[in-house]
Amino acid sequence: MKDRLTLELVTPFNLAEYTKLQHMIMSQPDRYRSFGAWSTFAVEAKDDWNTVRFLVTREGAANVGIAWIVRIHQDDKAELGLALIPEYRGKGLGKIVGRLLLRQSFDSLGCQKVESFALGCNPASAKMQKGGMRLEGTQVRSVKVSGVFYDRFWFGLTREEWIAQIANRPAKLDAVG
Repeated sequence: MKDRLTLELVTPFNLAEYTKLQHMIMSQPDRYRSFGAWSTFAVEAKDDWNTVRFLVTREGAANVGIAWIVRIHQDDKAELGLALIPEYRGKGLGKIVGRLLLRQSFDSLGCQKVESFALGCNPASAKMQKGGMRLEGTQVRSVKVSGVFYDRFWFGLTREEWIAQIANRPAKLDAVG
């Protein structure tokens, strides 16, 4: 059976659930350094947004993770991120969530380029190419986590590349893995 995932926009009404999942997932020091100071929920105007946050929901199950899109430098570029709770990792759900975030970034928010990064201490996140992004570069030993240096892998996708990808894919692939 295929997994159907949805992205539920974080609002003041579900912020407590998002915060609970965020702290549960991000408190794992072997995978995440910190999650910084994030705004609490998205603003409504497309041209006046900084960060959009989502709960990741699996059909017939509770929330399985969190995701976010952060605007970079007011230049129609964004950085994507996602984190799944441990029992849902390694099942290919990250690829599906990544595709949903790309769709939101390009189709709903009007981004011209999307970027993301993965740390060498989190090999699952370094598989972003499966979701359609391409490796743009590697910063060798650039991040220190728990006393160990890891590489940072940068991934990217332009609007033109996105349009070419969706022209060659079945529509359902973005929502169902």
